Amino acid sequence: MKNNKFVVVFLILFCTAWVAFSYWQSSESGWKELAILYKSEDTINYQNNMATLTMYKGTKVTYTNQGGIKVGTNEKGLFIKPDFVFSFGKKALQLPWSKISECGAKKDWVSIRITGTNVSITIKDSNGELLKECLKYS
Repeated sequence: MKNNKFVVVFLILFCTAWVAFSYWQSSESGWKELAILYKSEDTINYQNNMATLTMYKGTKVTYTNQGGIKVGTNEKGLFIKPDFVFSFGKKALQLPWSKISECGAKKDWVSIRITGTNVSITIKDSNGELLKECLKYS
């Protein structure tokens, strides 16, 4: 019976800490800033459901997620949405192509700079589709 109480208390504390950390990370990483400016209202089919993403504020890495991000594109822009486990404090983003000031590639990675912020994002793009879309619209 003692072990069951310990497990329950541990799970409650862990879940609370996870949610608190996720909200803190959202504000520190620049995700919250982007969500205020570019919150996604659209529902799209995401072309990559297990993307790897790194977010920067200036030159400092502020957020990394390997495989827990959905990425998609259409004529309106670039869509980024975290999986449920990583979504606390992180709303889905719709970055309009007009607000992407730079699209560059290095090996399998696409680097994107967002106009009016000091936030940039790199996304793993093994098949080159994201780069094609980015260059086509931005």
